[in-house]
Amino acid sequence: MDRAIRLAEAEAIANKTKEELVRAFTKAWYGHHGEMKILYTDGEGGLTNDYSKDALRRLGTELRFRAPGQHANYIERRNSILRHTMHLIEEDVKRYDYDLPFDRLLAEAVFVCNAFTFYNGFHRTTRTQDDSPHVSPTWRIWTSQPVGRSQTAKENVVSDR
Repeated sequence: MDRAIRLAEAEAIANKTKEELVRAFTKAWYGHHGEMKILYTDGEGGLTNDYSKDALRRLGTELRFRAPGQHANYIERRNSILRHTMHLIEEDVKRYDYDLPFDRLLAEAVFVCNAFTFYNGFHRTTRTQDDSPHVSPTWRIWTSQPVGRSQTAKENVVSDR
């Protein structure tokens, strides 16, 4: 997850080997967004080795380790929301007797979490793409003036996005 804009990416992994974790990072983050300046980890064994450090350094990413017991609270909360969203999607597809593979389930849940995440009043795509996702309504800033007889709600809109 990007600390500045709260953008999250995820990739299903087969195991926690060093090769698999570097592959997942490269595919999920680097392939879409380029280098991540600093990647914080909690001491995951697949990343605390020379292979992973060198591979990430080659991609322009510095690997930093959290102290034991030091949690990444924001990411843990975000992952909790992601898990909950995945459960909701699973329940929904079961109602329609639809089989959704795990990688698609994960991708849809990440999209939902990113689409409905705001930070400091901004949607994360306004900082990366200058647009809101198609699923989002048009975000509008309304004036505090009540709508009078001669005004319509549309005239009361100050700004679109």
